[in-house]
Parts: sequence; C-alpha cells; structure tokens
Amino acid sequence: MPVGTPDKTVTEGENGEKTITTPVKVNPLTGEELSKGTPVEEVTKQPVNKVVHFAPVAVPHKDTEVFDPTIPADQK
Repeated sequence: MPVGTPDKTVTEGENGEKTITTPVKVNPLTGEELSKGTPVEEVTKQPVNKVVHFAPVAVPHKDTEVFDPTIPADQK
C-alpha cells in the first residue's frame, strides 16, 4: 500500500456462538422432572477476528549536527 492511502478492512469481525444443553428426564405421565444431567457446552460458531491492513505512514528524517571537540576541524 502506498504511503498516505486509507487503512483497508480485509475481514469484518464476528461474534461466536455457543449452545448449552442440559439433558432432563421427565415422567411422561405427570410431567414431573425426575433428574437433570450435566450441562454440555458446544461451540456452534467460531468467532472471526477483524483484519485491517494499515497503510504505512511517512516518517520524516531529521539530521542533527553535534559538535565534537575531539574530532579535528578538517574531518567530519
């Protein structure tokens, strides 16, 4: 991407989903709950990360001269 172009979203992010199921035994005649099983958690949709390509930014270079008295005057 050239310097100064806007950032580009490649993939939009999405939330994941999970389903929790708890088996229950019920008396068919009375409808009374007899027992509950252990809840089972299942991921039904994986989350998707958002992907963005960031455009490069120009960084200005600054030259600085520092006087060093240990260097002879005819050298730089």
